[in-house]
Amino acid sequence: RVPDANGQLINKNFWYLVYRIRNTGKTMTYAKVKQNPEFDHIKHDLRYDQPVAAEKINFRPQFTLTGWVEGRGKYQKVEYPSVVNPVAAYRIRQLEDPNQVLLDTEQMVEAEIPMAKNDADPGVWGVAIWEDVNPRLDFVSVYVQGLSNAYRLNRQQPDQPSKLKTLQLNFWRPGDVVAEKRDDVEFGIP
Repeated sequence: RVPDANGQLINKNFWYLVYRIRNTGKTMTYAKVKQNPEFDHIKHDLRYDQPVAAEKINFRPQFTLTGWVEGRGKYQKVEYPSVVNPVAAYRIRQLEDPNQVLLDTEQMVEAEIPMAKNDADPGVWGVAIWEDVNPRLDFVSVYVQGLSNAYRLNRQQPDQPSKLKTLQLNFWRPGDVVAEKRDDVEFGIP
C-alpha cells in the first residue's frame, strides 16, 4: 500500500532488483599498438586491471525493464523505466534486510563509492524499482546503463544518438497473474 497523488493509500504492484556496486580500483582500457612497422594498421589491445587514479567513483544508474507480452496472437514489446518511490524502497528494505541501507536511483547518483579494501568489502547497495508491470510477463531483461562511460558513435547516421555501453541481465518467471507475489524469479534464460 502506497499513497497516490491525493494522499490516499492504494494497493500497487512493484517489481524490484536489489544490486551491489563495488569500486575494485581497476578498469579496462586499451592501448594502440602497431602490429607491423611496415604498415600503418593500428590494433587496439584490451588491457585489464588498469589502476584507477580516483579513490571514489560515482554511479549514475539507468535501469529499464523490457519484456514481451502476448496480445491477439502477436507479441508486443513493453518497456518500463525505473521509478523513484521512497515508500516502496522503504518497504523493500524491510522485506529484504532492515539492517542494510538500500539507495534508490536518485540517492545512488549522490553516493560516492569508495575503493574496496578487499574482496569482502560490501560496496554500496541499491534498489531499482518498477511499477505497474504487466503480470503476464514471463521473460524480461533488465538493461543497466551508467556502469561505464564507454560509448560508440553512430558514424552512418550522425544525427542519431551514440550508443551507450549497456549491461543486459535476463530473468524469467514461471507464473501468471494469479498469486504473483509467490512466483519465483530466476536469473538467466531457461
